[in-house]
Amino acid sequence: MYFWQEEGKYIGIIGIEVQKQEFVIQHLAVLPSFRGEGVGKAIVNEIQKMYSGLKMMTTEETEAFVTSIY
Repeated sequence: MYFWQEEGKYIGIIGIEVQKQEFVIQHLAVLPSFRGEGVGKAIVNEIQKMYSGLKMMTTEETEAFVTSIY
């Protein structure tokens, strides 16, 4: 689990499962008042940088959101 913080406030969270050759986005949430501002995309981009050697995967629950931001 990773928390996203802006101006001292936690506004987002992402939960991933790291495997040998991939990581799976299990959960992704952004506070409603920050939605539509690119926070979710920023969170996913940062996780991709952190795990750049691994393939990013999604679950049924996270697929629609992740595909909508790319």
